[in-house]
Amino acid sequence: MRLTNFKIKSADIGQRLHDGRGLYLTLSAPKKGTWTIRYMLNRKAKEMGLGRYPEVCLSEARKRHFQARIKIENGIDPIEDKRKLAAIAKKEEALLFSHVKDDYIKDHRLKWTNAKHAFDWNSSLTRYACPILDKKPFSQLDTQDIIAVLKPIWHTKHETARKLQN
Repeated sequence: MRLTNFKIKSADIGQRLHDGRGLYLTLSAPKKGTWTIRYMLNRKAKEMGLGRYPEVCLSEARKRHFQARIKIENGIDPIEDKRKLAAIAKKEEALLFSHVKDDYIKDHRLKWTNAKHAFDWNSSLTRYACPILDKKPFSQLDTQDIIAVLKPIWHTKHETARKLQN
């Protein structure tokens, strides 16, 4: 029988409530608990947390359960998938503008006619862009961040600002 908000609120502490197809709510204190999904994959029983109750309501828990079930049906372990996504996010958080700048200069150094071009690019980007753009991960930079770099030098060092804009 499917859960309702009334059943959840009237359940005893320590009770494990079942919503169907492996979705469970374990109550740990008054009005507090943990949503989990139990499933079998490759002949192994697994259990994955879906969030804390009441921060994750019944409808949101069902939505997360449904998304996990789709992965399981396709042979994807949602726990491993969650770990992979977390590792990718951590890697993206560590990538800064200065890292991308160094890679760009290294890749384009051979195309430039002389070494002064590489020095000028590196110097301008390091002096004007890196102090502002390295405050955020590269994946989170937006137009406002670029404007914050260009605005202070647009009128006084227009040629440098134009190059930085490119």
